[in-house]
Amino acid sequence: MRHVFIYVNPESGGRNAYHFIKQGVRSLELSKPEPLTLHISSIFEGESGNKPGFIKLREFLNNDEPEQPVFVITAGGDGTLTWVVSEVEKHSINPDLLCFGIIPYGTGNDFARALKWDKFRNLKPFEDNMKPLISYLSRLVKSDPVKHDFWDVFLTLNPGGSFNKINSKTRLKENIMDKDGNLVESMKFKMGNYFSIGTESRIGRGFDRRRTRYSCSNKLRYLIEAFKKTFMGLVYVNKQIDKVVYGEDEEVMFVTDSKEKELPVLLKSASLVVLNIPSFSSGIDPFSISSEIGIKNVSQEFKKELLMANQVMGDKKMEFFCYRDMKDVGLDMLKIGKSKRIHVGSGPWKIYFKELSKDEKSYFQVDGEFFQMYQPKLIEIKHYKTINVVK
Repeated sequence: MRHVFIYVNPESGGRNAYHFIKQGVRSLELSKPEPLTLHISSIFEGESGNKPGFIKLREFLNNDEPEQPVFVITAGGDGTLTWVVSEVEKHSINPDLLCFGIIPYGTGNDFARALKWDKFRNLKPFEDNMKPLISYLSRLVKSDPVKHDFWDVFLTLNPGGSFNKINSKTRLKENIMDKDGNLVESMKFKMGNYFSIGTESRIGRGFDRRRTRYSCSNKLRYLIEAFKKTFMGLVYVNKQIDKVVYGEDEEVMFVTDSKEKELPVLLKSASLVVLNIPSFSSGIDPFSISSEIGIKNVSQEFKKELLMANQVMGDKKMEFFCYRDMKDVGLDMLKIGKSKRIHVGSGPWKIYFKELSKDEKSYFQVDGEFFQMYQPKLIEIKHYKTINVVK
């Protein structure tokens, strides 16, 4: 009998994920589609590093030594998966014994889209004699494991800088503070989908203020925010970033000095995106449909090689591209291919910022979580680990 551990974020999807736990079911044995035991728990139960649902998983692995990888399924948004992977580490569980999956309840659900699980969005598992749940499990037991990379993202500010985000409950801006009540000057994230800087992140931040529990309303709200922020003026990343380097030798990916004649120079860009999966901004596959380069002062051989590069999940590489204007994001939604390729590689990467005025705002996102920052100094990205996921 195979075991499936399901970790539920009851707040996801306008609380639609709450369907998994509202019946009070903690353990369930099924004979269809094959003998399975489900273990269901909320991610909010217990303290981080000491959560009953993960303790149960650890004890099961220690006692049973399963022959097949154990399914660990997150019922929530893409961020819930990242959180679960972090909790697995905090509970000293070997991720090589697990195969991670998702039942999508988020807004964008890009991870689920990349692995073709988005048809199960907002699943109501126990309705209609559990047919929705059995349908999901039928595909799960037939799925194949594939590799998926996670990355560490470190952000450092200059003295006097600050981070802030929109509080999901009050919808108000709040500064990021440490446990002593001081403004933090550095942050660290685990990233599984993508990271971006610029106007696209600014739009997402405005969307965070006004998101609803209904996906169709959220898409309309996002378009409204895109129009508003474009009308207010774009935040050009080439005005804020000084240069990006990669590898242990810190080879220059690009600089932003338009007068530079020798080094690669980033074209005028409203957003810089670092991509880990073939889905961005609720389903765009920007890298595969792009056909142009976003930097100048590079050879024809470099351009040819970059345009021929394919995106592969789990290859310990990431893809960099840019959008020169926010209307290009909309055109990419129509599969017109307006993103501009910049780089493919395994890192590590460092993004250096120019000296900005103390009042100048910068915007970034990690896997759909949007932030504003003042006085950015440096962003570092490096590989964290590779896990098994179901496809």
